[in-house]
Amino acid sequence: MCTLYHVIAALASAIEHLEIGADTDALAAVLALRGRLDARISAAVAAIDSAELYEVDGATSTTAWLADRGGLTRRGAGRTAREARLVARLPRTAAAWLAGTLTSGQVEAMCANLDHDLADLFAHHEAAVLPKLTPLSPADVGAAMHAWRELADDRPPQPDPPQRLHASRLLDGQVATKGTLGGETGELLLTALRIAQTDDVDGEPARTPATRRADALGDICRFFLDHHQTQRGGRHRPHLNLVLDIDQHGDVTHARTTDGGSVDGITAGRLLCDSVLHRVITRGRSAILDYGQATRTIAAPLWNALVVRDRHCRFPGCDRSADWCEGHHVRPWTMGGPTRLPNLALLCSRHHHLLHQPGWHARLLPDSTFEVTDPRRRVRSTVVPLATGPPGNSAQSLRLAS
Repeated sequence: MCTLYHVIAALASAIEHLEIGADTDALAAVLALRGRLDARISAAVAAIDSAELYEVDGATSTTAWLADRGGLTRRGAGRTAREARLVARLPRTAAAWLAGTLTSGQVEAMCANLDHDLADLFAHHEAAVLPKLTPLSPADVGAAMHAWRELADDRPPQPDPPQRLHASRLLDGQVATKGTLGGETGELLLTALRIAQTDDVDGEPARTPATRRADALGDICRFFLDHHQTQRGGRHRPHLNLVLDIDQHGDVTHARTTDGGSVDGITAGRLLCDSVLHRVITRGRSAILDYGQATRTIAAPLWNALVVRDRHCRFPGCDRSADWCEGHHVRPWTMGGPTRLPNLALLCSRHHHLLHQPGWHARLLPDSTFEVTDPRRRVRSTVVPLATGPPGNSAQSLRLAS
């Protein structure tokens, strides 16, 4: 007699001996089977939830049971329990999922647009709507379900759930972010990230899409801090507060934020190219012996002259406008490089950071040609851009040029 546990044992044995390899058709078939297994699991979760059998194991909810016994994340457990409750109210959807007519991604997109009341309403529309959903991608199913919900839901509009964005510093000094944004804010973010992303230039290390987005987010934040309105005159740049330990040769030996977060030496060196500095002489960690006056590494008039000359990022192949750029000391400031126009070049944040990486070098020739040498010792150069239009920074630069 074949029992449930015999079937589970056979499934475990089949998985043990399954070797998919680099076979796309086989992988697609296995993924389809996994979708049908997802449907079986969802039905079981709904049954356990309805009978409150999670209490047998001392759990307080189906979500808690799935997180404990199922090894799911709390978020994944909550989504699984919610999805199971909704699909249990939709017999045609459940049957199509079990048969493999609907994929798990399509079902997830459907449930994302349903709640308890709308699920009962959708159950009356399943026969007409499901045939139109099955050929669609999960993203298109989500859009179609959203349109259905807008037409079918005659309840008073409900306020959107509050947006959430968590940002916390990790033990290694990095920052982890996670959140959920509303439709409008989400679209603003996606649009800004798309516009702010830059292409890789020949010779640069290749970046993943996730790295491109992270770099773009840094540029967006930096752009806001550089350009938001303040009560100060001149070129005010809100900045990170860093504490730097500098040895007798002028090299940064350690860098940290004022709240204790570590900053790597490459980032600290890049920030020193264009920053406001205070000299603080201490005995040990706490006894302050002297506090010097602030010195601006690149003052506003010098910055404007740099923009008039360079107009955009000087890295070969990059034309990021001056609004997105920083001043780079070709000969590092910590090595005695002067803060004068013949030692400065405009670089976007991406390429400024790159030139502070090991193996990258740059020279600014007397005619202002900018030469870059990559780790493979290939040399590329850019000449001073021709003045074919107004520089991309400000009217102040135009007045200076005239």
